[in-house]
Amino acid sequence: MKLRNRIILLCIPTLLGIIILSLVSLNSLRNTLLEQRKAELTVLVTLAKAAMEKTYALEQSGQLTHEQALA
Repeated sequence: MKLRNRIILLCIPTLLGIIILSLVSLNSLRNTLLEQRKAELTVLVTLAKAAMEKTYALEQSGQLTHEQALA
């Protein structure tokens, strides 16, 4: 077997390993970013709901008019 063929046979598994490792890493990064985005959206929805409830309570108590509450 020639030296060139031996080198090629050694490089192929190495390249496949690098490609597989890269794909696993990218998939992990994607999942992490999606989880972070879900967490951020959950916080934003919670804050928006709290603001709406506070405005509604102020309107019900008479401190704000309906138009002010809508604004």
